[in-house]
Amino acid sequence: GTMMSPPGKLVVDENRNKSFEATAIKADKQAQELKLGIWGTKEYLGNKHYQKAEELMQNKDFAAAIEEYKIALKHRGFDRVIWLKIARCHEKVGSYQEALDSFDMASKSEIGWVNASVEKAHCIARNDGLDAALSWLDKVKLRYNSDASFNKILGGFYKDEGKFKSAIPYYKAYIDLVCKEEGFNFNEEHLLIMDEKTRNKKNNDFARLWPFLGDVSNCLYKSDKLDEAYKYSTMGISIGQQLNRCKGYYSADKVEAGSVKCRLLRAYVLMAQGNLKDAGVDLDFAKLLADNSPYWEKYIKRAYNYLDKLMNEEKND
Repeated sequence: GTMMSPPGKLVVDENRNKSFEATAIKADKQAQELKLGIWGTKEYLGNKHYQKAEELMQNKDFAAAIEEYKIALKHRGFDRVIWLKIARCHEKVGSYQEALDSFDMASKSEIGWVNASVEKAHCIARNDGLDAALSWLDKVKLRYNSDASFNKILGGFYKDEGKFKSAIPYYKAYIDLVCKEEGFNFNEEHLLIMDEKTRNKKNNDFARLWPFLGDVSNCLYKSDKLDEAYKYSTMGISIGQQLNRCKGYYSADKVEAGSVKCRLLRAYVLMAQGNLKDAGVDLDFAKLLADNSPYWEKYIKRAYNYLDKLMNEEKND
């Protein structure tokens, strides 16, 4: 037989390795500190009090959790996530103004400030009502500095408040904007037209649209607008197919599946319209793409149970 060639020198990307090593060294150092109990290090103390706060929060001892989170902050320096958790605890113990102030602290971060601001809006809605929350979001919009894409934030806010009808126009406005900017066009069947420009789009271009097509379909379905829910969920499947194709590691049938969420939603729309056969096809695609994900499992099971129930009713009619 042929002699095996000696293993060549491994080609490595120096920079990537350096940052990887730095992370590994830091993690190792933290582990050592925790093990050796170098009680004085800021990181150790920060972590210790943070863990304690998390336990207290789990046990619903919110007032004590606030104190521990604050000590953790002293050692860690500014930390957006900790400020968010302090804000949640304050609302739980009824110190509403402190909750708002803590959300404002979390919003000082350049990363994740939008989510912190939206969470503050939900807190305001719970305590002072929807109008007060919306006037706060008007202020957030000024910092966001793009009115057009702020529509997706407002859509999400209304959806999470359970105001599905109110969410719809904002989602639609955002979807129209992205389609215009990216040059996406859909045919009468609501499928993406694959012209040359669209074929050359990248993963991120499709991703700008994809989650919001699922969200608006959901709101439309819950508002009994079945035809439109069918339209937008089909658009979501179609955009999802291109997203999966771009990723490059999906099998052909998973590419075709497109989107678990939009397949599930369209299945519900079809069931409501009495088209059980096509609903079953959509569910099978959702199941295939979900690939036993624990997150989707319960939703998919629930949908299949509902389909079975409808099929039995049809048989017995």
